[in-house]
Amino acid sequence: MFSDAVYDRGAMTLQVLRESFFGLLPVWIRLHRHGDADTADFVRLAERTRLGDLFDTWLFTRGKPAL
Repeated sequence: MFSDAVYDRGAMTLQVLRESFFGLLPVWIRLHRHGDADTADFVRLAERTRLGDLFDTWLFTRGKPAL
């Protein structure tokens, strides 16, 4: 319960999520600049990028993922 891995891995996961999310925003804006889109469109785009593997890699795989 007090292992460094418990705290470090959670913080590392949030950092990777933050980087992935903010990296995705310019793509999203470019694709939908003069149109409209919905949540499902955003999810599909996220799944085609680093966000698609993020949760499996960082939350459900043993060991520390490569950065």
